Amino acid sequence: LATGIALVSPIEGRATTIRATLWTDQGKMIGSKSIVLKSKGHMSFMAGDQFPESIGKKGYILFEAPTNYGVTGIGLRFSQSGTFTSIPSGK
Repeated sequence: LATGIALVSPIEGRATTIRATLWTDQGKMIGSKSIVLKSKGHMSFMAGDQFPESIGKKGYILFEAPTNYGVTGIGLRFSQSGTFTSIPSGK
């Protein structure tokens, strides 16, 4: 499976730093990274490209932004057969 992620910061006038923390399905932290989105910025990427330590592992990525920064995102998971599903985002 390949997981695509898109992040958006709709806030005008200030950049947003998002903290991404990677966890295995066993609850072990395997990495973390800061991602900076420009004012009204966005970015999209495949999880394995941005977080190579996640390749071949089951788990999740927790994205955290400062309160009231309005960051939102979506995740899409793709299979080799061409099917895909969305990944729920939390608050």
